[in-house]
Amino acid sequence: MHFTSDCPPPNHVGICRRAGFVRIAAIACACVLRWADVQPVAAQSLTPESPEVRKAVAAAVAYLDKLPVPDDRLGAQALVGRVMVYQGKPEHPHVKRAVEAIRFALKDPETTEPSIIYSLGLSLVFLLELDPQAHTSEIGAIVRLLQKRQKAHGGWGYLNMPTGDTSMTQYGVYGLWTAEQHGFTVPDDVWRRALKWLTEVQDVGGAWPYQGEVPTKPERIAQREIRRSMTEAAMASLYLAGNHFLVYDFREKKKSDVSPLLKPVDESNVPTAAREDAQSVQAALSLGAQSLSGTDESFSAEFPHYHLYTIERFQSFRAAALHSPGSTKWYDDGVRFLLQNQRIDGSWQGGEGEVAGTAFSVLFLIRSTRVALAKVEALGPGTLYGGRGIPLAGASRTPSAASVAARPEDQIQALLKQLDDPNFVQSLSGLENLQPAKDKPAPNELTKRLLELAKGDSPESKAAALRALGRSHDLTGVPILIEAIHDENPTVHQAAVDGLRFLARETENYGKPLSTDAATRGAEAKRWTEWYRKIRPVGP
Repeated sequence: MHFTSDCPPPNHVGICRRAGFVRIAAIACACVLRWADVQPVAAQSLTPESPEVRKAVAAAVAYLDKLPVPDDRLGAQALVGRVMVYQGKPEHPHVKRAVEAIRFALKDPETTEPSIIYSLGLSLVFLLELDPQAHTSEIGAIVRLLQKRQKAHGGWGYLNMPTGDTSMTQYGVYGLWTAEQHGFTVPDDVWRRALKWLTEVQDVGGAWPYQGEVPTKPERIAQREIRRSMTEAAMASLYLAGNHFLVYDFREKKKSDVSPLLKPVDESNVPTAAREDAQSVQAALSLGAQSLSGTDESFSAEFPHYHLYTIERFQSFRAAALHSPGSTKWYDDGVRFLLQNQRIDGSWQGGEGEVAGTAFSVLFLIRSTRVALAKVEALGPGTLYGGRGIPLAGASRTPSAASVAARPEDQIQALLKQLDDPNFVQSLSGLENLQPAKDKPAPNELTKRLLELAKGDSPESKAAALRALGRSHDLTGVPILIEAIHDENPTVHQAAVDGLRFLARETENYGKPLSTDAATRGAEAKRWTEWYRKIRPVGP
């Protein structure tokens, strides 16, 4: 059976239902819409802090809070869990229920559920935003499953269909990118194949289809089922692929951020494969932007809340990549739509179902992706905290002992106080990729402590310290990184070589598994020694 919607058919583990249900529901529910509560919205730009937005969010959260069981679909439960996490309620029953549902689903990793990619991607982001340290096992399992479920052409889609699905692919890419920010390795090959599929199925006009047809020749073809929501989903995914390949840095950077001893990332220094990736990303995004500028299509009539959350992610990633907020008319329009259609009980009704639709709407209203990206800016690449520790308007948040302050210099000082704490190694996950204040050098005490941990007995401790050293822009730790390549533990020598790759800007090899063979590792150590002597001939 062929479905023409943006999302999977009913009763699947995913997040949407048939379009016919939307039309029936719209008629049946018209009488209970909150028309009496809707006030004209002022012409000025809206924000998550606007009173009307905060009121709508509070009503929606109250609706979700009162549900005895949010939804029987795994993806929807993960969405509700994320809403509660953003509201400062990590111990909420819905959060715990979602975690248990994910664990139960992972007991059958070979499931043939056709739309499982939605649930895997949403569940992955949820666990990473909840507590990546507490759920490392589940996160690792989902990362491996998403890689395994990637189709040969590079896209993700229904398990019982050969085509790649742009809607599902966005959640495969989004989940893996989020995992990568937390230090989970995603091989370049996974990214490159996803990028290949996204660019190959782009329509001749620049837009993207729901189900992508891979051309038989190296040229774009006319695709079917073109939709604005799919174009924004694909472009959001391309910005993430561009961030992986260092085409786009989502953090604000100054020239002083990078040591003059290291290779700058410019076209002359980027290897051919990576340069081709950069050109592919930028060309596809440029053509996609042209297609969006010429469309009059508004929000998806079938799945408006799913679409709104897609728009929020796309616009947030675009703003981060271009370092420009751009127009926020899309947010104003989305808020007005949601205020006009919120029901008396605080929910929204659409083809996604009440629960998923309401959760999607809350994530849109609070600008959840922008909150997550703010943590990337604060903590540096490789550590995405997804809003943990950032109080939302009207929410009461008490940071845990492991919480890290927002400013880099405050993070450093907070961790320095824990140097002798037995939980310090666990806290190191929040330090990876940490950059010092832009006008201050990296603190000597911190570097010394990292060097001590890198020489320790615990593989996990050593790997965490090695990754942090590799992202510190400090060449002091290079000899330790080179030495660690000889370590027989795969976790340790992989962390060491990736730290060196990051320092040297070897984008085409970052994340590529290093052979456990001693001879191969010895040759790799020799290569890095030669590199180090070239850039620091008199260094230690």
